[in-house]
Amino acid sequence: MFLTRFLFSILQKKRIVKPELIGFLNKAINSRDLKSKTQLSVFLICIFISLFIWTLIKMSKDYTSDVKFNINYKNPPPNHIITYVIDSIIYLNLDSRGFDLFNQSYLRNKKSIDINLQSIDIHKNRANTGNYILSSTLLSQIKRQFDFSNQISSISPDTLFLNLESSVSKEVPILLQIEIEPKQQHYIYGSIKQSNTSVIINGPSSIINNIQSIQTEFIKLQDINQSMNIKLALINPFDLSQLNLSNDSVMITIPIEEFTESSINVPIHIINNQDLSLKLFPEEIEITYLIALKDFQNINSGMFNAEIRFNPELIHYQDVLLQHYPPFIKISNFEPKRIEYVILKK
Repeated sequence: MFLTRFLFSILQKKRIVKPELIGFLNKAINSRDLKSKTQLSVFLICIFISLFIWTLIKMSKDYTSDVKFNINYKNPPPNHIITYVIDSIIYLNLDSRGFDLFNQSYLRNKKSIDINLQSIDIHKNRANTGNYILSSTLLSQIKRQFDFSNQISSISPDTLFLNLESSVSKEVPILLQIEIEPKQQHYIYGSIKQSNTSVIINGPSSIINNIQSIQTEFIKLQDINQSMNIKLALINPFDLSQLNLSNDSVMITIPIEEFTESSINVPIHIINNQDLSLKLFPEEIEITYLIALKDFQNINSGMFNAEIRFNPELIHYQDVLLQHYPPFIKISNFEPKRIEYVILKK
């Protein structure tokens, strides 16, 4: 009923029909008589049929229209890469029936054209900055992608501009972006291992020259109490069409062990270039360290090296240096750090 009233108001305002017919419509709309309602329904059906036939006649005629398409540039010449696209839209002026143009403009899902750069001529700008393609050379590619039953009268713009650069390669290190908080009394055992520590990047020299490393995605691990293997994605700082990475990820192994605190007494060695006989007080130091439970029974004082390098300018004491200790432990402290001494007569 709302649609009927709306149509009636339009016909009345535009004066498309005669006053007698308007009077009939007004009476039929406001009447509750079944006969009047039936007559109104028949009239509306006739109107819609007429509009449908009129649309068919109009859409079967030939028209000319510009249809918009996006451009996807693909397959640049060997050892080249697309760095910048200026023209990414193209308009095809099509001569065809109204049905085909309506379908092409509004109903087709594919609204883009793939341009294979290896099968057309690419020209260099006179100023040697950028490249261009003549749109007329794209006709064969366009017709292969679209089964046009119509004719392409023209293509605009007539010239498409883009930038191509020679591609170069270099190897750069991979930087892990990872934060690890092991569970209490657990530590990283040794070092984190990577499946690969570097990656080969390929792209235009204007980009490659400014890249010194490639980072992984950031990850934070908390309360971990066992070793883990994790795959981290490499972050490409540019678009894939501009910068290519030889690997898109890296596998890392995080060794985690439970540690305990222990201590050991280690004798002090004297490095003496003065040919003097020295007596140290005390003659050994106590080293406090953290060690993995699995290594607890495998440690001894011979794995440590504590020494003083006698300096005659230091009269009352000498500094202790902890020169060597097992790589799988973590030194917490050692005491004393200064040793008193006396020089013995020979």
